[in-house]
Amino acid sequence: MPMRTFREFLGGKRREAQRQLHMVKETLKKGGFRVEDFLNERFDEPYIYCYNPEKDTSFKGVRIYKIGDKIAYRVQRESKTHPFGNAYLIDMDAIFNDLMSDGMTKKEQLGQKLMEEVVENIRAFFKESANAEKEEDRWDDDGDSMGMVHVRNPLGGDYSSQVHDGRGTGSSAGR
Repeated sequence: MPMRTFREFLGGKRREAQRQLHMVKETLKKGGFRVEDFLNERFDEPYIYCYNPEKDTSFKGVRIYKIGDKIAYRVQRESKTHPFGNAYLIDMDAIFNDLMSDGMTKKEQLGQKLMEEVVENIRAFFKESANAEKEEDRWDDDGDSMGMVHVRNPLGGDYSSQVHDGRGTGSSAGR
């Protein structure tokens, strides 16, 4: 058997990513989400964009993509822009193992339940994000800004000796 070239290896990885993301796309569509695919973009890694059903958020959806052997998602303002913030893994292996440990053994049931869990994971992310942004807005409306820092010391001590400037000297250096 002849050795595969690096280009052939990458092409195989890309096709596998496209296949898996296509399955996730179809599952999300069945779950009621609006999904756009960017699986055949020439100069970008394949991804799908799942629109956020929650209307009052700062982002319109998430980019779902392969990273290594895992599937992850990140917040993205528009379908054709770049994502920002933290990446969240959809750990299919862990979900699969949980289902197996719950006694589910039929392949068709496992596959269906696994995909339902993915849909619920994305749905929960959108709801939690919307709630967090509403809570943030509530704090802003109360006159408290997210930019303000509130430091509470449960011991009632003085932090002044722990404040350091860029040279490594503390505020108590002159004492």
